[in-house]
Amino acid sequence: MQAELAHRLSKERPRNHIDVRHRLDKDGKRYGKVIDFAQSELRVSELLDDLCDTMSNYHLSSHDRDEGESNPDEQRWILSSEVPPDQRPNVHLIKEQQRVLKNICGDIISSWEDELSKGLRSGTVTADSVKNFLCQEVSRLCKPHGSKPHRETEL
Repeated sequence: MQAELAHRLSKERPRNHIDVRHRLDKDGKRYGKVIDFAQSELRVSELLDDLCDTMSNYHLSSHDRDEGESNPDEQRWILSSEVPPDQRPNVHLIKEQQRVLKNICGDIISSWEDELSKGLRSGTVTADSVKNFLCQEVSRLCKPHGSKPHRETEL
């Protein structure tokens, strides 16, 4: 999830402010406000709305491990397109894994939606800081850099 959100944030392009001025007085002055798009709920909605649907592009794999890793049996979520078809697990297993990942993603977003929304709107959450924000600041599942996490989690 964090990789997909980071990807979306890195692909974002500057957008115009949202003009919600609507009423004119007798002198032609408009009332309402202009909202910076980067701080808008629309931006948060566009970033998060179908984020969990992209989880169907991933599956759990022990392939493509780095040579220096300490636990070669450890599995991680990877893009299905990165694994050659002859090394992919059973299609039914992949579908089940994707369903589980999509549910986990939905749980994460629903559990921490307010904090995530505040972080996105304030500029605290950037493409480079998504993992740190979700793992350390919001969920508190990981310890700060330099110390070993008590639970290794790839959000």
